[in-house]
Amino acid sequence: MKSHIYIAGTGNLATALGVELQEKSPADYQFAGWLSRNPEKSVLKPVFDHSSVQFQQGDVVFLCVQDKYIFNLAAEFERRGVYVVHCSGAQPLEQKGIKCDAAFWPVQTFRAGIQSSWAGVPILIQSENATLTQFLFETGELLSARVVSSTAEQRLKMHLAAVFANNFVNALIRSAEITAESIGYSTEFIHPILKQTVINAIENGAINTQTGPAFRGDEVTIQKHFQLLENEPEMKRMYEEMTTYISFLFK
Repeated sequence: MKSHIYIAGTGNLATALGVELQEKSPADYQFAGWLSRNPEKSVLKPVFDHSSVQFQQGDVVFLCVQDKYIFNLAAEFERRGVYVVHCSGAQPLEQKGIKCDAAFWPVQTFRAGIQSSWAGVPILIQSENATLTQFLFETGELLSARVVSSTAEQRLKMHLAAVFANNFVNALIRSAEITAESIGYSTEFIHPILKQTVINAIENGAINTQTGPAFRGDEVTIQKHFQLLENEPEMKRMYEEMTTYISFLFK
């Protein structure tokens, strides 16, 4: 009899992972559906109230929920005899005596309504159970070409790297969009330089591709930019701090 895979949660990562596992579950496992406290509100199918599901030995539940809910849910599922796998980059396997059996964290960004690719995405796995570890590696390899073992500390540090690479970069892109919009230009005007910046960094390394006034020490241009930002104190503070950091990082 095949074991079952469940996804607890119906958010961005839960949807992305569940959709893939519906098509690509390992040979000895079958994707059974999503678990939610409010299944009637979900657009995903099949979705169950997790309190009513009859689990069998060997079933796996992926916790794709906000970090603050992970260990409360883990305690519930642990009592019901299933493997509990959280999908957080920042959380350990144990907290206040409550344990998850493993962590399975893809280093990728997911957003509802926007398709994200799994191809080549690193998946960091932490588990001390040999059977579960094998299952997670098989699952990861079905989704991605890069599956690696990880400690909690390595995962947390990669999560920090991901915040720099995605969250902070996206906020900077929004700042560029706001600046272009302020003079009546389309946000598309920044797309060519944005694409080239990413291509340069990927192909040649960020350390070898930095440009701009802070990198050159062009104080005249920097002061002109400060003047333009006089009425945007938050953006000005960010510009000043980034200028200082670039000067330090590439000195």
